[in-house]
Amino acid sequence: MRKVWFTTWDRFVLVPNDLMASFKYTLIAASVLFLLSGFGPGIFSIERMITNGTVLALLIIFAYIVGTALPPILLPLLPGKSFSIKGIWVGLLTFFIIAWYSTTNSNLIPNKLFLCAWLFIFPAISSFVTMNFTGSSTYTSLSGVLKEMKVAVPIQAGAAIIGLILLVIGMFI
Repeated sequence: MRKVWFTTWDRFVLVPNDLMASFKYTLIAASVLFLLSGFGPGIFSIERMITNGTVLALLIIFAYIVGTALPPILLPLLPGKSFSIKGIWVGLLTFFIIAWYSTTNSNLIPNKLFLCAWLFIFPAISSFVTMNFTGSSTYTSLSGVLKEMKVAVPIQAGAAIIGLILLVIGMFI
């Protein structure tokens, strides 16, 4: 495998397949967040669900697309050896772009706690979906993938849970 070429085009060709592989789960997560976003002060509000829920659903879909598309294309440029670390970098970059944009457009993120939640959610999603790329690359071995997953998945799950808790708290503020 050390003699196999794995050019940018070879990695780019894999992106559509990877995007479709788990997109239905992303849509389910986006739908659940959309529906749950109606809860808050005064129990449930359809207006809040439409305004906040649309943003939350789009952010989840955006995090999935960015985490699936950018790491394969930018693979040699991203710091770190493991795919989970490369995914974290892409997630943080995405978060900072969203944070910058939300400071210029205050309607994007309803409050600062939501923004803080996405600091955990974007890297968790991006890191997790980037690890799906390991089977498509010439960079990894089965033992290396298992070792990486043993360390990375609990951290990703923890970050996602912290982010979701912050989102729920932010709904009631």
